[in-house]
Amino acid sequence: TLDAIQALLTAVAAEKQAQVVKRYRDEVLRQRFDEEARKAVKPAPATSKGVSGLRPWREVILPHRDVASGSFVEAEFAANLWQVFQGEGSPEYLDPAEFFSRTYLTEGLSQLLRQALLRLGGQGGVPVVDLQTTVWGRQDPLPARAVSPLLRHLAPAAAAGGPGSGPEG
Repeated sequence: TLDAIQALLTAVAAEKQAQVVKRYRDEVLRQRFDEEARKAVKPAPATSKGVSGLRPWREVILPHRDVASGSFVEAEFAANLWQVFQGEGSPEYLDPAEFFSRTYLTEGLSQLLRQALLRLGGQGGVPVVDLQTTVWGRQDPLPARAVSPLLRHLAPAAAAGGPGSGPEG
């Protein structure tokens, strides 16, 4: 062990080498302590058992025919952000009120929108945001779809020199 090596080096008056071994030993002990501390802080097991008497969603709702048959086109569920920017997209993406009436605002999406508004208003906000999220095991640009109608709605104010229109905004 490192303790024995350190003791031997000290016994033969090799103090410099004994100090090096002591540092190695201390590092190993620290790593062991950190590992044990990580193991001790495990998340508590989930205790939620669900609500008794509720049927599974598959028994309550039937999916749309194209979804049930597997013939839906996934691209139809994604916004073409360039079309939205050009004002050529479908109404549910072009009209912010329509878009947000159909969009469930999660805590993360709400935070993203707050940050975008702060940034556009010149009141802080983060300048760079990762807009990819994982949905059903795949990458989904929902946050980008959520911010796009808002930005399109605010674009006329920015073009007219409104808040957040300058290079610092």
